[in-house]
Amino acid sequence: MTAYVLKSKPDAAKAAARLPMNSRIDEKVLVQLRDRSVKATAPGEITPKGIYKTPQEAVAAFEAAREKTVAFVKDTHEALREHFFEPFPGSELDGVQGFLFLCGHNERHVEQIEEVKQSLGYPKN
Repeated sequence: MTAYVLKSKPDAAKAAARLPMNSRIDEKVLVQLRDRSVKATAPGEITPKGIYKTPQEAVAAFEAAREKTVAFVKDTHEALREHFFEPFPGSELDGVQGFLFLCGHNERHVEQIEEVKQSLGYPKN
């Protein structure tokens, strides 16, 4: 996520213009991502590629990436509200919203896992 967020040059004027809308956009990002009533398909570039040999290997990779992200957010001096990117065409987010998007995305997958675990026939043997 850091690479996407910091790819753009800071734009203080755009950040100032968006300031009154930030809390509404922040909330919208989290609400929409958590909404499992709307099914979503990941774009090709982030679709799972089956590169992990075991679930433990996937967990370790996730945890390593999360640690790097958390460290960046804790230590950065970048004005994240001044960096912008489009996760999807027509949906521009600032850096803070990008990290909220990442959090909401993870929460969405947790909810998806819980749905599977509650389904009839789980676990399949």
